[in-house]
Amino acid sequence: MLKTEGTIQFSYQLIKQWPPLTWVALCSEVDKTISVRHGNQVETHDEWFCEAVWPDNFEEGNFDLTDLVAGTGGRYRNNAIIFVSSGNTVDRILSLQTDKGLLVSNSLACLLAVSNAKIDITYPDYYQDFATIIHGLTGYKRTLATSLGSVDISEIDI
Repeated sequence: MLKTEGTIQFSYQLIKQWPPLTWVALCSEVDKTISVRHGNQVETHDEWFCEAVWPDNFEEGNFDLTDLVAGTGGRYRNNAIIFVSSGNTVDRILSLQTDKGLLVSNSLACLLAVSNAKIDITYPDYYQDFATIIHGLTGYKRTLATSLGSVDISEIDI
């Protein structure tokens, strides 16, 4: 959750070349706009965006109020931005702090492309690092090294 002062607005940019359902949000301390770049089939609304389903009225966008969600998204509510990951242990939200602000995404590939961060292609253990989720919520590797710093692959705690 990202606490804010004043009203925040989402601005959306559809990138047709991106895979469906992918998104990256740029949260800047300077700007009161959360800039969201996304592929097709991401639902965009004034106070929320998602590629998700949950057991409630879709138009109300209350995916942040339940643990029963499949998909991801972002919601502005009570002067806070809430990024929601799927209610399972495998699909996670990723984040990277850059000099432009905090980037949050549901796609590592899109996060790396937008940030221009690079991973070490000679590192042999990426598969094993991501597979550490089999050790449970307290035993998995929570970061991934990049040329711009660590990508957080756990819950966002801001």
